[in-house]
Amino acid sequence: MKAAQQQAARRIGAYFWDWSSVQDGACGADRWVSQGLERSDHVHMYEAGYQLSAEKLFAELLRGYRGR
Repeated sequence: MKAAQQQAARRIGAYFWDWSSVQDGACGADRWVSQGLERSDHVHMYEAGYQLSAEKLFAELLRGYRGR
């Protein structure tokens, strides 16, 4: 799925953000579930997980903006 999303983003010239980077790589969703950040369906998060994701995405976007 990730490869297809990256390819689609490249094709249309859009930015791709690797969500798994927020969860620190492989099996990150499992860690987030055990930390109470993500629900056991590995799709939906609790408020703290959404907040942490938003903070990390914002920081990534700011790095790109400042790097221009």
